[in-house]
Amino acid sequence: MANIYIDYNISNQKSIYQPGDIISGTFSLKNRGNQDEKLKKVIIKYVEYFYSRERVIIKRVWNPIIKTLKETVVDKGRIIKANEKLEYRFKFKLPISWKNRKSPKIKDWKISLCFFEKTGLISTTGIDGNGVYEVPISQ
Repeated sequence: MANIYIDYNISNQKSIYQPGDIISGTFSLKNRGNQDEKLKKVIIKYVEYFYSRERVIIKRVWNPIIKTLKETVVDKGRIIKANEKLEYRFKFKLPISWKNRKSPKIKDWKISLCFFEKTGLISTTGIDGNGVYEVPISQ
């Protein structure tokens, strides 16, 4: 398993974001392992998370839903050397299509900007999971 850590810095951070606002900044990948790793992909995803209440046979359950609103491949096929840090700038316009999902059948709705690296079989937000920025939006 790769030993890749992800960190980010939002340069124009707001207390509340609206559809169409721009989020910009930098994010970095650091290989804290002892060997070089091939980055198959480096991706930024804008996703919405919520729980949807559904009826299953005779009881109701809350199912987690993750929907990708936008995805951008930032880099691919690059080798990250042991102890090397790669830094990427980003400027991401929030889609104008999202809206707060208010309904008795939906709870814990939020949107996040996720920074992923893929070195092995799966994409991760870093070995410690720090590659997720929960976008502050009006509820």
